[in-house]
Amino acid sequence: MNESRVPPCEASALDERSVAVQPLGGGDPLRTLDQARANFVSAGISVAEWARDHGFSESLVRSILAGRRKCLRGQSHAIAVALGVKRGGCTAP
Repeated sequence: MNESRVPPCEASALDERSVAVQPLGGGDPLRTLDQARANFVSAGISVAEWARDHGFSESLVRSILAGRRKCLRGQSHAIAVALGVKRGGCTAP
């Protein structure tokens, strides 16, 4: 299975189901963790599927959604930005 991965900081949608959890624009309000979790339900996708589609660790995404990570740098920061719970650019690995 050779899937192409979209860098976590790109705002392009992978498909119509992932649009609900794409990064927010500069002027949009940030989401709360509850809103980010609710977006998975409303979009009809699992956290595992979203993590795979974006090239992230499922357990790390779950830790962030549970509020157990500060998301200051690295992949945690990139996930928080992709979920729309934190502003900030990130650099490609």
